[in-house]
Amino acid sequence: MVLKDLYFLFNNEAFAIKIEAEPSPGTFIAGGGGGELTPNKVLFHNTSSGDVRIFLLVSAINRARNARSLSRSDSWHLTL
Repeated sequence: MVLKDLYFLFNNEAFAIKIEAEPSPGTFIAGGGGGELTPNKVLFHNTSSGDVRIFLLVSAINRARNARSLSRSDSWHLTL
């Protein structure tokens, strides 16, 4: 599974977006409150001959040293 494109916008620049594909260690983190990125990051590579169930986790991480809140208008879009 490859993260091709990522578009995200948080109203507060203290937040970063974190994308994980469990059980793989592949993780992508982007900060700055928003952006249009083309990371082409491999999140999961199936080396087995069988099917694998993947849990795609998308999180907002507060990088500030105080409490912050997400807005209802915060958004993200991924192309895998």
